[in-house]
Parts: sequence; structure tokens; C-alpha cells
Amino acid sequence: ASLREIDDAFEAGAFVKVPYPGVFDPTDELALELSVLTDVSSTHDGTIATFGPSYSRMISPRLRLGSSLSTTYATENYMDTYFSVDANNALRSSLNQFEAEGGFKDVSFGVMANYQLNEQWGLIGIVNYKYLLGDAADSPIVDQEGSEGQFMFGSGVTYRF
Repeated sequence: ASLREIDDAFEAGAFVKVPYPGVFDPTDELALELSVLTDVSSTHDGTIATFGPSYSRMISPRLRLGSSLSTTYATENYMDTYFSVDANNALRSSLNQFEAEGGFKDVSFGVMANYQLNEQWGLIGIVNYKYLLGDAADSPIVDQEGSEGQFMFGSGVTYRF
């Protein structure tokens, strides 16, 4: 709470998914996914790239279950903004000075369930666990005040056109 506030970042990027349907069963899909996001707001002036496989399968006519594994690479500018502690922030807090370098930032594992209520409407639930690596994990922000492991839970409603 005593560190300088970081402005919200606005990022632009691209997402590519290469699906391989019917790997083990006619209703399953293995896919390779890549997303790249770059700051367009001058908040961190960096880029992150996330890559990994996903797998999903129809369990019943209405229920699809899936899982994903990914890793994220972050440039030095991104890592410096979110994980470095400069002299000013060290004075404002009890944290040691630290300069984060670019590199692999995390590894993540997630599971997903999608239940189709009818032709258009569905429900989705997601649980994801992310483990910070390298300088992200070594940062005093994480090492002294935070945690290397992070859970994320989400739910939503889907609509098909």
C-alpha cells in the first residue's frame, strides 16, 4: 500500500489458437494457443507473450470440460514496472531495492466447465492457478509481502448467436 500507484495499462495484441479436433475422441480438441499483448498507454511500455496447450472434451451433449497449461514471457519494461522496487519505493516501504529483468514470469494451470442450458445460453466456470517464476517470484513485493502462487476463480454466462 505504501508503494507508488501504477496507472492502469491499456494493451493491444493478438491471439492465435491452432485447434486439433478429434485427437482421442470425436468430441475432443487439443489446441496450441499464443497471445501477445503490448502496452499502448505508456504505463509499462512492455510486452507479454503467453503460450501453451489446452484440451477440452464433451462429457455429455451439454457439458464440456477443459484444461490448459501455459507460461508467460515478459519484457524487461513490463517486469520493471510491476516487480522492481526503486530507491523511492524502498524509502516509502519496508521493501529492499530490486531491479527485475525480463524473462519467464509465470506458469499457469486451469480447468474450465461449460454447460449449455439451451441452444443460445450457457454457463461457464473457470479455476486457474498461477505460479510466479524468476524475477517476478524473487521481487520483494512478492517475496516479502505477497505469494508466488495465485488462484483465480471465475464464472459467467455465455450466449451463442
